[in-house]
Amino acid sequence: MKANKTWKIGMGIYLGMFVFCLLFSFLLPMDPYQQNMTLKNLSPARNYLSVPKEVEPKEVKKIVSGASFGCALMKSGDVITWGDDGFMSEPINNVLDIAAGDHHLVVLYNDHSINLFTNESVTLSEIENNQMITHVFASGNATAMLYANGHVQYSDGTVDNERWDQDQGHVLDVAMNDHQIALVLDDGRVHMFGEDENEIATVPETLCPVRDMVLSENDALALCQDQRVVTWGESGRDVFSVSDKVKMIDASKEALFVLDENNRIRAYGKNTFHETEVPNEPFETIYADAYQIYGIHEDIHAWGHRGFLMGSDAYGRDVFTRLVHGGLVTMSIGWIAVITEMILAVLFGCLAGYYGGKVDGLLMRLAELISGVPFLPLMVTLSAFMKELLPESGRILLVMIVYGCLNAPVLARMIRSVLLSEKEKEYVIAAKLMGANTWHILKKELFPAILPILLVNLTLSYADSMLLESALSFIGFGVAQPYPSWGNLLENAQSAYVLEHCWWQWVLPALCIVICVFGVHVIQEGLRKMCDPKEGRS
Repeated sequence: MKANKTWKIGMGIYLGMFVFCLLFSFLLPMDPYQQNMTLKNLSPARNYLSVPKEVEPKEVKKIVSGASFGCALMKSGDVITWGDDGFMSEPINNVLDIAAGDHHLVVLYNDHSINLFTNESVTLSEIENNQMITHVFASGNATAMLYANGHVQYSDGTVDNERWDQDQGHVLDVAMNDHQIALVLDDGRVHMFGEDENEIATVPETLCPVRDMVLSENDALALCQDQRVVTWGESGRDVFSVSDKVKMIDASKEALFVLDENNRIRAYGKNTFHETEVPNEPFETIYADAYQIYGIHEDIHAWGHRGFLMGSDAYGRDVFTRLVHGGLVTMSIGWIAVITEMILAVLFGCLAGYYGGKVDGLLMRLAELISGVPFLPLMVTLSAFMKELLPESGRILLVMIVYGCLNAPVLARMIRSVLLSEKEKEYVIAAKLMGANTWHILKKELFPAILPILLVNLTLSYADSMLLESALSFIGFGVAQPYPSWGNLLENAQSAYVLEHCWWQWVLPALCIVICVFGVHVIQEGLRKMCDPKEGRS
């Protein structure tokens, strides 16, 4: 009874993890090639949209967001922060304007002085002497300052452009993304600066006088003085079909937003973090920044990126999603080796044990030859050699089949030894005298005798095969990036920075391996006790 309970506990642990990974692999589809360096190495959190109760909707002047934090500027001049805002440890008061980059916050105080809050390598450009800053802007690692005299100071390098110099003194507003800056001039014209290799850089010649403008990473959205909107960029021209007049526009990194005169928000763009899934509510104001969006009416509605439940890796990928898909790979690969080992061990063990003589001698010499092959060097060599000849799935499949082949001789010897003794017993002799053929004797009479050894040893081999996959992937000879497995997720532990600052990238996959292998070993122990007659009598 106790052995049966042990087996059930182990099976519950293993099946629980397998079903969990299988279920969530369908619920959380994964693009292995998707990367987002803005969100790299973020710690586990789900509070990026958790606006504090102190933020009264009627008192909000402005809301900005970085990659993992949000800030509200109140009409009182106080700044309230939430999310992963550890670099803002001191109260921020008497503020005129704020702007947020990916990992920094720029604060403009009422006395027109400026301060930078960050834990990254972000710098501010030098402030022009005797000039009054009226607004600040930020995106990515860049910052811009607009002066009262219509000049703009841009921190992301010097813009070596004659038109930039000509525009100075005529700038009314600024729009930025991570690589470009747009200047809205006092005559309604728009000039773009920065990278000129994408579609945003080319401003439509027919663009009417502009009142406001925003930039996402791949698209531009301009609000004209007659309250019409014009878009251009990667998505093409005029992606919004808005017949109503527009009150306000804004943009996150991947989406554009329009607030019309009926207080309805329309969104266009990528929906990576559900940014375009706008609540069916009327709104008076919208604030979009990074991957978080806030709409204000009587309450504050927040949608978009809430954070990563188990953090992100060095490429901005969700660790939880990769753990789920990687677990399915690691646990499934183990079965390939076990099935291969079972087929070969049963075949050769039964033939050698039942027929004996020359057949036994030949098969056992072959088993000794295979057992003498150095295991790990062969695996590494085979994996490296096949890297260019086979696709990823074929290479790891071949490695696991070879692993099953190398393990089969040990189990085959155990099966042989059982059959050598069992075939001489009375019930087997009686079956032969009754005319039973060899297949019937092996299947009905002898297979039940080898089943306990088979189950116990295959269970142990399955646990070993998961550890093997993890070890090979860890050293770069198993499942290769960007496809995940628990083993190659542990590759991050080779970085001193990750070991010190990003514990979730190596502790979580290691914990998954330990729990799963522990569950399989508990199954093995339970099966061993159930098959041991001494345990049954105790």
